Amino acid sequence: MLIFAAATLLTVGVDLATKVLAVNNLDPGSPVKIAGGAVYFTLIRNSGAAFGMGTDFTLALAILAIVVVTGIVTYAWFRLGSFGWSIALGLVSGGALGNLVDRIFRAPSVMRGEVVDFISLFHPYGKGWAIFNVADSCLVVGVILIVAMELFGRSIEGPKVADKKDES
Repeated sequence: MLIFAAATLLTVGVDLATKVLAVNNLDPGSPVKIAGGAVYFTLIRNSGAAFGMGTDFTLALAILAIVVVTGIVTYAWFRLGSFGWSIALGLVSGGALGNLVDRIFRAPSVMRGEVVDFISLFHPYGKGWAIFNVADSCLVVGVILIVAMELFGRSIEGPKVADKKDES
């Protein structure tokens, strides 16, 4: 649980710090070109989900994030014994919490706040790919790790529990 908590808190902390930097240093409509145009920093506010979908469902997205994080923490509390799963679930919960913080505390109102997004790949205005943030990236990486661990048979309970099950 300590690794899970550390991964969650680190994800939230880095996400919030980068959002503060983006809001304080980027002007909407004035992208900053990075790495020869492979990456752009473009400040937008997103009331919806990926690609701006679901803009009328900001409250539902906030509630969904609360449910997801609560479910992950509960599941982790009772089952978690694997380092890899601790990192993966920490990334997912931290990503969900990072965006939830925006939805709770940013304008226009509580539980309807707009998420700060600022990373755009290959185009300054997100053509072909959504403009995203660190929380979104961590969520995606966490889900990919979970799928990989499932595909390779890595138990969430850790190797000791999995080995004991194999012996019986």
